[in-house]
Amino acid sequence: MRYISTIYCSNCKAVGVPLIKYNKRVYKNQRTTQYHYCRDCTTTRLKKYRATDNGKKRVAQAQRRYLAIDTTKIKTRARQEVAKAVSSGELKRPKNCTRCFKPKPLQAHHEDYSKPLDVSWYCAGCHSDVERGNPHVHSRHKCTLYDIFSR
Repeated sequence: MRYISTIYCSNCKAVGVPLIKYNKRVYKNQRTTQYHYCRDCTTTRLKKYRATDNGKKRVAQAQRRYLAIDTTKIKTRARQEVAKAVSSGELKRPKNCTRCFKPKPLQAHHEDYSKPLDVSWYCAGCHSDVERGNPHVHSRHKCTLYDIFSR
């Protein structure tokens, strides 16, 4: 006989929702116990933890480690320079995405962070495709080359 168990949220007992798995070591008998939490329960758990003193220390440590990375400093400086240039009028944000040509809110994309004002302007969908290295027109736009050149 085969026994099939159902995985459910360890906190709210919800079944059929995406779950996040956590391992917790129980020190008395050195066994590892698995807990599964849904997204809502995970969010509330993490908010409570981050409100504690230990949670605040851990968040601060993680931020310091992230900001200590040289590439993070370079990227942050480039993004700040673009923001200053746009607010001062030195750099103009276009109305349409340079990839799919649709009028959407645009994000600046740096090919090279050493040239902070050399940016391409993409909508969020095209920007994620460019970051992933997808050279084709964004598939979620349902925009083909025919659509682009027929305008």
